[in-house]
Amino acid sequence: MPLVFLGFGRYVSFFSSWFLTFGYICVVALNATAFSLLIKFLLPDVLKTGKLYTVAGWDVYITEIIIASLLLIVFMFIAIVGASVSGSLQYYFCVAMVITILLLFFGSFFGSNFSLENLQPLTNEHSGWLTSIVAIVAVAPWAYVGFDNIPQTAEEFNFSPNKTFKLIVYSLLAAAITYVVMIFFTGWLSTSSKKFKR
Repeated sequence: MPLVFLGFGRYVSFFSSWFLTFGYICVVALNATAFSLLIKFLLPDVLKTGKLYTVAGWDVYITEIIIASLLLIVFMFIAIVGASVSGSLQYYFCVAMVITILLLFFGSFFGSNFSLENLQPLTNEHSGWLTSIVAIVAVAPWAYVGFDNIPQTAEEFNFSPNKTFKLIVYSLLAAAITYVVMIFFTGWLSTSSKKFKR
């Protein structure tokens, strides 16, 4: 935040720093529980031990919290060790993700629900366009939070600025293509808007 302080003064720097802090805290909580949710959907009965409380009809178990906490500790340790270990791990995760997305993309052409008609947007006639846009804008920061890793990681690069620039551009293009491909194959395998019931 030193640059914000130099450019805009102490008040803007103070508020932007706290908003960034709260944003990261929210994202950490969201990402930490994502793995537990994945296990909960794939193996529903595995985590149903030690019910703590219910929030909005959603049961929270101690096993979910333990798994999320262990993952946070593991990734904290990886971040402390440095960029070399983190970079290697991210590389293997990235390769696995790309292979999985490509398999899902090409496999989606053979799905029983495959239809380009399913790509029609599911609009809600009961709410106006402004409400729909605000709903997307409210969720958008969680989709973009990973992109700030690029300038942070660039500080630890040991090669030329020209190569750094190319890597940043290629990584942004790859991320955009990945998002588009995932939207397409989940879209054309989803239920058609004509069959969709509210």
